[in-house]
Amino acid sequence: FSPDGHWLTASLEGRRIRVWNTSTWESFTLKSSDDSTFAGNRRISFSPDSRSLVLGDTGHGIETWDLSSRKLVSTKEMISDRGAPGCATVAIAPGNDWMLAGGWNGYMAAWDLHSGERVWLEKAHRSRVWGLAISHDGKRFASAGFDQMIHVWDSTTRKKIMTLQGHLNEIWSLEFSPDDRYLLTSSKDG
Repeated sequence: FSPDGHWLTASLEGRRIRVWNTSTWESFTLKSSDDSTFAGNRRISFSPDSRSLVLGDTGHGIETWDLSSRKLVSTKEMISDRGAPGCATVAIAPGNDWMLAGGWNGYMAAWDLHSGERVWLEKAHRSRVWGLAISHDGKRFASAGFDQMIHVWDSTTRKKIMTLQGHLNEIWSLEFSPDDRYLLTSSKDG
């Protein structure tokens, strides 16, 4: 669901994303005209204002779609260990100012959404970054992955604040509590 509850999405076979308007339950499908896009598993993230949909594709890069016009507005590449773009997860900061992505080879990147420029790239994990969360106040973000590590970062400096350990298997997702005091995790170890 989008943050305002107006949209619901699902990733479908054949490089398609189904989008429903929850007021009318009318739906439409977003499909890339480029056969290389949406090649793998897709991670879907809404912008905080619910106007855009960002799709991270494990086979390729990142696409941003405007939901009202149903048009692709930008594409970005993510570095992969196979020499081709590959994005495992995406998140947009409160205020729609910047976006994070985590890649298959442990790299993370941030983009300024006003200029479209990539402003940060770092090898943050030993392997795939599968979980990203941005705090509700936008001051911190967290990353996690198949290396069983959770890193908490300062959003302004993009420097690591702390590393949390304890999971015994790959970490799949992260979420800050509404008051940003806690970080919830899910992983293969339960």
